[in-house]
Amino acid sequence: MSLRYIVLGLISEKVYYGYELKQEISEIFGKTWPVSFGQLYPTLKRLTECGYLLRTIETGEKGQDKYIYEITQLGKSFFNRWKYKIPKHLNYTGKDEISLLLAFLIRSGDQVQEEKVRQFHLQHIRASIEKTKSLYRNALLDGE
Repeated sequence: MSLRYIVLGLISEKVYYGYELKQEISEIFGKTWPVSFGQLYPTLKRLTECGYLLRTIETGEKGQDKYIYEITQLGKSFFNRWKYKIPKHLNYTGKDEISLLLAFLIRSGDQVQEEKVRQFHLQHIRASIEKTKSLYRNALLDGE
């Protein structure tokens, strides 16, 4: 699910060849979000079939065809709907939707939405801590 947002987010910034996009993902997300060509190319194909990406062919210097991907207006709308929506479920693995969302908000410089997401994140953490305290307190009381 999240790879499509990585792809759309990066391609919304500039046009990419598939190989170049793979390199960019590796450089930005590194070990946190490793992506293989076996994951990337089917994702590019699906996003193109959905109308979110436009794929054109360019002949390279050695006569090999290269596929160039650019985002369509439909793709921009889809990505922006995701970018400006607060996730309903949070998990904190570093490879989760909230981390990805924050990464793109920081890249885009949208400090207002970034702050909203951070505040939501903090509220979720506080609620989790309170729930844990309550469970611990109840366990102590039940043990007496």
